[in-house]
Amino acid sequence: MALPPGAVIEPGHYKILFADNQPGQSTATEWHTNFRLNSGGGSLALARIVDGAPQILDYLNYGPLLADHAYGSCPDGQLFDRDEIAVPTPGAANHCDLAPAPVAVFINEWMASNTNNLADPADGKFDDWFELYNAGTTTVDLAGYYLTDNLAKQTQYQIPPGYSILPHGHLLVWADNQTNQNSAAPTDLHANFQLAKGGEAIGLFAPDGVTPVDYVIFGPQTNDVSQGRCPDGSANIVFFAAATPRTANLCPPSGPSFASIAPAANGAIALVFPRSTAGCTGSNTRTTSTNRNGHRWAATGPVPRQPHHHRQHHRCPAPTLLSHRLAELVASSAARCATGLLTKPLTGGLVAVLERLLE
Repeated sequence: MALPPGAVIEPGHYKILFADNQPGQSTATEWHTNFRLNSGGGSLALARIVDGAPQILDYLNYGPLLADHAYGSCPDGQLFDRDEIAVPTPGAANHCDLAPAPVAVFINEWMASNTNNLADPADGKFDDWFELYNAGTTTVDLAGYYLTDNLAKQTQYQIPPGYSILPHGHLLVWADNQTNQNSAAPTDLHANFQLAKGGEAIGLFAPDGVTPVDYVIFGPQTNDVSQGRCPDGSANIVFFAAATPRTANLCPPSGPSFASIAPAANGAIALVFPRSTAGCTGSNTRTTSTNRNGHRWAATGPVPRQPHHHRQHHRCPAPTLLSHRLAELVASSAARCATGLLTKPLTGGLVAVLERLLE
């Protein structure tokens, strides 16, 4: 885009451009671009036309930014040290020393009731744990940062020197209240608090003890079942079928859809899959509840296609189902035999839908 006629910047001054894709609002003193900035990253360039060809005067490339953060030169005007700025100063000098830009580290997975899932290598006990994930592209030194299970006490535990996370790496933190198990050659970290099975919070705060890097508030937990972000570093929180401490989270498969959902005899619910054309033959799959209130479920699947030299038929194995996790029902082998020609999408609200069907 071209700046409006009469556009000037006085020596030592700053000028704001509104990247709002509304160039018609530009005046000689207020400038609006014909594009918007992408919060996920992008490029900006200042150019002019010389002898009929564009000449770039300055440019920058920026990556993903946190909400209400800026990106720029530190200090003003230099071309090499540009970084995310936690406290923007539009129309004024960049104040890069006001606060360090928070790192992109997330509380990624946690298990608040570890009874027989993962043993602490330091003592062999099954202690509570949680995992930190570095979503950034540079190693993060966590020395001086704070961990807490009480968001009103941000400085509950200060991480000692020697703990860092590689780009897209993970750090396991044992919430065992045994910081004496931290070593000079650290692998896992041990914090001075434990997690509550009934639910609570986990927070990570910057070295200033005030700025939150990330925090989660979780509800009641189940023995040996972890909860966390799916995928790593995202805002989507789910329970996992298998815990993955120190590695990327394994997101549960998305469920297919049903051709129909309807009440059946004796208060049961019929979940009918569409006729399959991908690996299974026979009639539509039907899954019914035999006791809605007692949380007992049964499932059958269509007959899988076999190579010509196999004459016997085998049914797709019935899944193990829990009504409080009905979304997992559709991740069963029978569900995977369904085609993509589906009509009623299954959502996390399926339980409520089924309840209303039986009212």
